[in-house]
Amino acid sequence: MRVKPLDESAILWSRKPDGGPLLVMLHGYGGNEYDFEPFFDRVPQGVTAASLRGPTPLRDRWCWTEYPREGVAGATAAVRGVLEWLDRTPASRAALLGFSQGGATAVHLLRTAPTRVEAVAEVSGFVWEGRAHSGVARIRPPVFSAFGDVDDVVDARLRGRSEAWLRDHCATSFARYPDIGHVMDDRMLEDALAFLTPFLLPEAS
Repeated sequence: MRVKPLDESAILWSRKPDGGPLLVMLHGYGGNEYDFEPFFDRVPQGVTAASLRGPTPLRDRWCWTEYPREGVAGATAAVRGVLEWLDRTPASRAALLGFSQGGATAVHLLRTAPTRVEAVAEVSGFVWEGRAHSGVARIRPPVFSAFGDVDDVVDARLRGRSEAWLRDHCATSFARYPDIGHVMDDRMLEDALAFLTPFLLPEAS
């Protein structure tokens, strides 16, 4: 079984992990672990954020998989690496927040382990694999999908296929933003964090 292990020395933490709620952040194609650092101060009190570095080098940056060369198998191998790291990381509960390819990777993790995380939020993301998955559909994990209406990276066909899969398989909250392109917009990230917080801190909701 192919696995792309994470470089644990490259993980950027918002604070020292304490075994409490964990928010895992996955950057986009051609990003790195520092992309989410500006949002650390918005992580709810009591939650630790871990911004991961994708396992695949891309010139002087990183990605989760080189698509289409690696195909969906590359995304699956990256997901297995994230899951192996999660299994070694003490946390009372965990949720995923991903941008673009990182969002697609976060959603793809549900195909392998639909109950491993409490919830997933994707910003300007998509779905890697459009095939039906009865295990995910049975559980219907909570997902937040944020998209700018002038996104020129994820085309309309992929967006439509992704929305259909999320609607059929997950308890999905869709949010659309006028005049926003393919970016990590502040409003989108704030709404994603607001969605995830009750799953990470249910006692505070």
